[in-house]
Amino acid sequence: MITEDIAREYYSSDAFAERQKLIAKGELMPRLYIETCRWTTFLKYCAADFHEAFKQIGCESMFVVEQNDVQFLTQPLMWKNLSEFRPDAIFMVSFARSCRMHAPKELPFIGYMQDKCGPTLVLPNLADHVTNQDLFACMYSGLKFYLMHKGVPENQVFVMPVPASEKMFYPLDEGFNCDISFVNHGKYELHRVFADFLEQDCDSIPPLVTVFTEVFKQTCFNADKRIYEHDIHDFVQAQFTSDIGEDHRHSLTILTTSFYVKVYQFAFRSEMLLELVDNKIDLAIYGNGWEKHERLKKYAHGPLLRDISLNNVYNHSRINLNIHPMMTMHQRVSECGLAGGFMLVADHDEDHDQCNARDYYEDGKEIVFFDTKKELVEKCRYYLVHETERLEIAERMHKRSVRERTCTVAALKLIEEWRKLLLSVKINPVPHLKKTSTHNSLNKRELENISEKNSKSI
Repeated sequence: MITEDIAREYYSSDAFAERQKLIAKGELMPRLYIETCRWTTFLKYCAADFHEAFKQIGCESMFVVEQNDVQFLTQPLMWKNLSEFRPDAIFMVSFARSCRMHAPKELPFIGYMQDKCGPTLVLPNLADHVTNQDLFACMYSGLKFYLMHKGVPENQVFVMPVPASEKMFYPLDEGFNCDISFVNHGKYELHRVFADFLEQDCDSIPPLVTVFTEVFKQTCFNADKRIYEHDIHDFVQAQFTSDIGEDHRHSLTILTTSFYVKVYQFAFRSEMLLELVDNKIDLAIYGNGWEKHERLKKYAHGPLLRDISLNNVYNHSRINLNIHPMMTMHQRVSECGLAGGFMLVADHDEDHDQCNARDYYEDGKEIVFFDTKKELVEKCRYYLVHETERLEIAERMHKRSVRERTCTVAALKLIEEWRKLLLSVKINPVPHLKKTSTHNSLNKRELENISEKNSKSI
């Protein structure tokens, strides 16, 4: 019997359904198959952190990732692993069942969603690619509502900010060697970034060039005025009449998201950093690409390996910056908190903050926010000279992070939420997918092509 037949027979059996019932009751810890991709460092490291955390709380866990640049995770390999390891769920970062539609429909997926990518972005409708035992943990609230809009049931989606590994991030005894640091990949000057977007994403099509040039002018040159993805979507969609058709409108939505990620987010961050430079405040910037920026290359320190290097930056910088255009709570906040560093965060209005750090840290006691570019400069200068106050805030943030922001705590939360979901549904040997709509979804072969393409491109 081939491995696919062995796996399918097991997952359609009463024995597997019985394991699900025991897991739901809390009488059994699940076996988890963790699949990720080495083509993006964050996916790889985040998945590896959860692999260790799941083992820490008593789950058996198999971690699967390409070992070199020429390897590819094939379907036969998946069937072999499923038939031998017999996991109770597949865990993926930023991906879910829509990427692995050939997997048994009885086998649940737990997706930790942090980006709109792959089939999750491309498919107009996800309801056809979700079973009632699949769980989606979202990095921020916008992703939760995005998935619900695409047909994922509300009871299968919840928000959980990115945690960090307590083994990777921890306080050090050494002193400071840097005033202010910022960690994120960069690019060259903004106008060149936008020109690349027009050429590569818009294919230099005149109507699209006209619309996005206007968007660029109105959104990318005033970081003090926060612009959010839905604002840009509304503006772009309003430029076209309703008769462009749903397929073209969906493509336009994907293109707008691309503009927001590639152009606006970089504009927001770089403008804040340039304000510090203009005010002669010393700065260390880490990540790929900054050496290409004419004005910021002087402050570029190159990429960081995710070993002791990143922990050193958090520990040895008097002020660590988190500059995100849509949320105050980010993986950098969790990492810095565990490392014992001081974090200064770009603020957002509560109604628009996609993941509010105030829900996890106390303002002014454990974390500090800034709103405008002027306030960023003022608070950097203040906390550079008020060292005792800064160190006390960092210490309180560290204690809170150890209690609440570790991967071990997050792994327990995922299992808890999944058990609630399993208890809420009737566990049958064969839970059915919803009937596929030919208008709102791609066929299996098209979907697998998208999965293969995006596994290499993101």
